[in-house]
Amino acid sequence: MRLLAILAAVAALAAGCATVVVRDEPRRVDVAPGAEVDSVRIAEALLDSERGTCVQALEIEWKGKAFTAEAVVKGDGKSLTVVLLAPQMRLATLIVERPHRITWRREPRVPSSFPPEYALAEVAFVHLPAEVLSSALGAEFSVADDGRRRTVLHRGGEIRSLERREGGEMIFANKSAGYTCRILPAETMQ
Repeated sequence: MRLLAILAAVAALAAGCATVVVRDEPRRVDVAPGAEVDSVRIAEALLDSERGTCVQALEIEWKGKAFTAEAVVKGDGKSLTVVLLAPQMRLATLIVERPHRITWRREPRVPSSFPPEYALAEVAFVHLPAEVLSSALGAEFSVADDGRRRTVLHRGGEIRSLERREGGEMIFANKSAGYTCRILPAETMQ
């Protein structure tokens, strides 16, 4: 009887546990309707470009709801780790290792329709230098960046924008998914 109770408790806990995805090669992913990116090229660009640790506070608005989180991005040339934290819990962890292994651990609150390659692309849209991002995205996309505002276009239509403001604040807008994100360096978070 005790064994059945333990198994039932383990099963109940497992039902609410994180989902883990491990792939030796990231898949292509749609970043907007009809706009697919090569996640291997995105991963390589991030692995080559991201060095050190960046901590950012996020204020996200999506479908009329707002929430806050913190993002930690750490790269050393061999691997890239992105951790998304909400108050009192880790929402997701993305790890990319050379050559292209991708590990994604997400809590049940993160929709399963948000694959690791999509998260990787979103990090690239914000973090990569414009010329590196343009090269990684490929010929179907164009990146315009004047140092203050960046727009990513697919076949002439804007799919992402990033506005840089005073004090390190940025406003990232994903036009196709309909969300905006205010990004602050963590030290300016109030």
